[in-house]
Amino acid sequence: MANERARQRLVVALDVPHARAGVALAEKLQGRAGMFKVGLESYTAEGPALVRYLLAQGERVFLDLKFHDIPNTVASRAAQRREHVQRARRRRPRHD
Repeated sequence: MANERARQRLVVALDVPHARAGVALAEKLQGRAGMFKVGLESYTAEGPALVRYLLAQGERVFLDLKFHDIPNTVASRAAQRREHVQRARRRRPRHD
């Protein structure tokens, strides 16, 4: 009983740069954490894929997308998002 209460209170931060790293960590910790936190870095890099996966697995998710944070963190995430958008644009077929 005490172990279950402790597990339910344990929140594991999936502060990883890619969804596949978050999935791998979540799978290793399945049944050992009460909730997974998906931060701005992961969400900005991959969009909602990691969140959707966790929810589909029956996991509880804390989505932490605050932008009012340390200035360097915000600048880094903005640059990461810009790169993500640029990659997506390069993948689109051109219609010249």
